[in-house]
Amino acid sequence: MENECVHEISRHFQIDGELIEARPHGSGHINDTYLGLYKTRHGQKCFVHQRINHNVFKQPEKLMENIERVTSYARQRIIEAGGDPERGTLTLVPAQDGKSFYKTDGGEYWRTYIFINGARTYEIVEDLRHVYSAAKAFGNFQKQLDSVPGERWHETNPGLHHTHRRFEAFR
Repeated sequence: MENECVHEISRHFQIDGELIEARPHGSGHINDTYLGLYKTRHGQKCFVHQRINHNVFKQPEKLMENIERVTSYARQRIIEAGGDPERGTLTLVPAQDGKSFYKTDGGEYWRTYIFINGARTYEIVEDLRHVYSAAKAFGNFQKQLDSVPGERWHETNPGLHHTHRRFEAFR
């Protein structure tokens, strides 16, 4: 089932390759995430396809505007610092119409990212190095975005990114 669903969705994104297989990926609890393996001119390449849960994210188009701003600005900052933007930030794959998402006739919203090979996530902290690395990555991310120009972000989930409130709830 996943292969057929992702195959149909993948045709709506600017991917230069043929889908070989698709399978559920990760253990997220909000969005449905699939890893698609493609045969391209440059060998095999993976992409992440995600069905955005519009019951949680009530304004998926505004959510995607925020993600576009974050990833493009982070990419610019990473390049300026001499880093590798392919590893340092997510890379959105545009839909055929140039948008950062595809909306199905049934009202589902999908987005696609280039898969970052070798990246790891942890569901459970195994030692203090993970805590340190996560805190450092979060701090670097905040620093990258400290001077994003333009209007305020769209608040698609009120309070979700209110750091002080989240910390107090954690405590």
